[in-house]
Amino acid sequence: MDRVTTKTMLVAVFTKSWEPEVRDLVLSLFCVIATSETASLGEFCNGTITCDYTGGLCNASKCGCNAGYGEYNGECKSSFIAVSLTGPVNSVMYGSSTSLTANITTSVDVTAVVWQKVVSGGSLSNITLDSTKYTQTGDLGSGTIVLTINNLDYSDKAIYQVQVTNNLGRTDSSNQVVVDVAGGPPSANVSGPTFGSPPSDVEVTGTTSVVHNSTATFNGSYTSVLPSVTITWQKQGTNNNYEDINISSSDGKYSGSTDTGLSPKLVINYVKFTDKTSYRMVVNNSVGFTNSEPAALDVTGGVLTVTTGPKVAGRYRGSVTITCTVEGPEVNKILWKKYRDNTHLQNITINGSKYTGGTVSIPSLTINSLTDDDMGQYQCTASNPGGTYLSNNKATVNILDPLPPSSILYSESSFAHNNLTLKWTPPSNTFVTRYEVMIDSTIQFTADSNPRIHITMKSLTPGKYYVVSIVTISGTSGESTGEKRSTAYTETIRITPTKPGSPINLSCPQHPKDISLEISWEPPINPNGQIVMYQVHVNPGNPGERIINTTNNVTNYNVMGLIPEKNNNFTVRTINDAEETEKVSEPSETINCSTKAGVSGPPTYLSVNEIGSRGFKIRFDTPENVKDQLAGYRIVIMEGSACVQEIFLVGNCPQCKDIVDCTNPQFIQKPDIYQPMVHQVTELKPYTHYIVKVAAVNRNGEGRFNNATAKTGEETPQKPGSIRATHMEAKTLTLSWDVAGPSPGNTTYTIEVYEGTDDTGANFILKQPKRYTYGFHQKSLSIADLEEYWSYKFKVIAATIKGINGSDLSDIVRTKQAAPGQVANLTVNIKEGNYRVAYAYWNIPSLRERNGVLENYHFKITNKRTEILTGTIPVSFSIQRVEQNFTVEPEKKYTVTVFVTNNESMAGQDAQLTYTIPSGRPPIDNNIELISTMPGLHKSSQQTITVELNTDFFRNDLNGILVLFGITVCEKSKCKNHGSLSVKENWERLPNWHDASKTGFPL
Repeated sequence: MDRVTTKTMLVAVFTKSWEPEVRDLVLSLFCVIATSETASLGEFCNGTITCDYTGGLCNASKCGCNAGYGEYNGECKSSFIAVSLTGPVNSVMYGSSTSLTANITTSVDVTAVVWQKVVSGGSLSNITLDSTKYTQTGDLGSGTIVLTINNLDYSDKAIYQVQVTNNLGRTDSSNQVVVDVAGGPPSANVSGPTFGSPPSDVEVTGTTSVVHNSTATFNGSYTSVLPSVTITWQKQGTNNNYEDINISSSDGKYSGSTDTGLSPKLVINYVKFTDKTSYRMVVNNSVGFTNSEPAALDVTGGVLTVTTGPKVAGRYRGSVTITCTVEGPEVNKILWKKYRDNTHLQNITINGSKYTGGTVSIPSLTINSLTDDDMGQYQCTASNPGGTYLSNNKATVNILDPLPPSSILYSESSFAHNNLTLKWTPPSNTFVTRYEVMIDSTIQFTADSNPRIHITMKSLTPGKYYVVSIVTISGTSGESTGEKRSTAYTETIRITPTKPGSPINLSCPQHPKDISLEISWEPPINPNGQIVMYQVHVNPGNPGERIINTTNNVTNYNVMGLIPEKNNNFTVRTINDAEETEKVSEPSETINCSTKAGVSGPPTYLSVNEIGSRGFKIRFDTPENVKDQLAGYRIVIMEGSACVQEIFLVGNCPQCKDIVDCTNPQFIQKPDIYQPMVHQVTELKPYTHYIVKVAAVNRNGEGRFNNATAKTGEETPQKPGSIRATHMEAKTLTLSWDVAGPSPGNTTYTIEVYEGTDDTGANFILKQPKRYTYGFHQKSLSIADLEEYWSYKFKVIAATIKGINGSDLSDIVRTKQAAPGQVANLTVNIKEGNYRVAYAYWNIPSLRERNGVLENYHFKITNKRTEILTGTIPVSFSIQRVEQNFTVEPEKKYTVTVFVTNNESMAGQDAQLTYTIPSGRPPIDNNIELISTMPGLHKSSQQTITVELNTDFFRNDLNGILVLFGITVCEKSKCKNHGSLSVKENWERLPNWHDASKTGFPL
């Protein structure tokens, strides 16, 4: 009752129009019929609820399907399949077609039909339907399916059946029928390919192989009792089916003939790799047709020449492109390989972001967003159906340091000492993370790649020059590749000048004069710019104030036009190169100085003459107004602002000792001080400017000066010595020497280079050109264009207009080693009469090409990029010629590469030679005897002689690939009519076997 109630409630829910009394009636009815209910497929069932449908079965309280039935579209359907197969009643003619018909009966849809053939041993082989041999017609839902077998041959003579599967997964097989094949087909065979007239460089291996883009020829033959035949040439396609060839196509791909004679042929022109397959000839007569056995054609050659471009370098996060050129046919793939230290790391996957290019249309490889991981060697490879080819070389990729920035942009920068802001030109084609800026050894970084910085790192002085160093930084220290730093860009900047400080420590002269006072001072502590001059104020604030500007930045000034024995006030201001409104300082402290009374005027008629390299004569006369008794003279010799000599010419002058200013003064007594004076000055330096100052001394002290200038002359230099070489490299060095001072004048140094005549350093010759340098203090010179690892001596000659002086020859100096040059005279040849062994020989590099201590020869021998032999041979200087044997094959190309290394592991330049191994005459087995017939051995009517041949002779390619062989049959006395049988052309003129067979082999 529970089940009945549940069903009643479901009815009530979905039947909205019921009245209450109807519900009572329905409940009563269900109670009455509950004991005799039936169930459908998939519903509940028991002893009282039955599965009421065909093939029904109650199993585990659920309605299902009985054995032999299956569930299909909500019903139980019979899974039984009835298949009846009929075939031909009689034998079927060879070359024709026949049909097998299957009549299928089943209650559900058919899902698969498989035709089967009984093969040897009674096993079944499934037949693959195609568009030529086996075709199927009919609809799976119609109940009738037909298999047609076309182009019957003897292999189709067999027992057949069909297997059918329906939607319920059941498979049943039909009865078996027999197909019998009758008839008489022709017979045919194909030999070939043989070669047409290929280019001279065509390489052929065997009689079934031709070189790419050459010509292949298939010759056919057949026999048929019926004179009327048709001939078709076929090519095996990608699905292994044979397809007819249009031998007369207009594109010129195929030519030849389909003559019904005994020698039809197929010529394949411009052979490509797609022609590498099997070919057959089909001969058909009125009875049927026969296919020849397939003849396979192999295609060789089509070699690709691959060249990887030169080494490249790129900036961090930038890009580089490595070129790849490919020459050759039918390229279908480009692959790049990556190496590091010549160890293969990976094959590059072109992903369109990190790597681009690397395709058949764009073989070059572009590497983007460069990092250190991209450094290494890269090799381009190209493929076609003939193989994969690697370039001989690899391209090295280097990551360059970032480029430095360039000039500071003054119009966009501020140079104030309290607001220094710099902007500069960023580097081009460089990824920038930030910049490092250094001023006076203090470093500050920019926040990002913006080429601008506000300096906050230190206090700066107005008007001072600073060297700014800016470094580009790419990457960060946190990255795997780390930071990349450029070289530093340096530029000198100047902080904007401001108002200068005042001069300090003003002082009165130690020896005041009567109408002049030489006031001195010290520069300000903070000049805040370049001091241009000073401004001296005489008696400032008074009505007679004078303002005097010095002519430069000297820190003293002789104020003239003063009154004797009077006090004077002085202040000094600094003037620098700041803006006009700021360039003058505040006045210094005031100093008061007094003039003296009665000092002498300057001596008269001062002259300096008889000038030599180390001295000169001074002449002068008494002052016009001594103003008192003349006591003597003070002579001061100055070099710039430095006092060199101080000489007193005295009569009676005890006060002279009180006015000494220089060290080691000289006092010379003069009996008549009023006479004209002459004094010889000695112990001066050559070629030097001097100031001569002369003042008279009276009882009141030193008078006013008379000044003159003079320049000493030149002299012969001292002998150069201590010659030494530094910064030694393979072809350069820096030569230095010493010459005792002082400078003799305008000095020129001539450097003579003496080069060793051999590597022993025993003899030397002067090497041109000579080198020169100018100036006494320029005592070093970079010497270039020297030989690597060679001995030299040097001589230095110093010269002025007064004379020359040369050094002794220096000790022997030897330059550093460098990579060796090429080995000499690389040659490849074969051993006499042996076409399977070659030898390469070479000579040690010439003396001046060795560039150091040679250690090992390295050689590599390759054939089409395949290494045949590599090795190392120690260098022996007693053996000038080195030889290396290696195994070869005739008519193949071999490349020999040799280089030499020194004891510092520097590798020399490759010497490389490609050599094609020649071929020789085929070897003759001396044990082969002439085959002759014996008189009377054969009947006069006999036309066939059986000869046994050893085919090993025709396969002996010891001296090269065999391209032609033949057999001559001739009467012994007439063999000479065929010409010399050692000449290839005579063999080529012989008729082929089939042509000869038409007329026989007349003796």
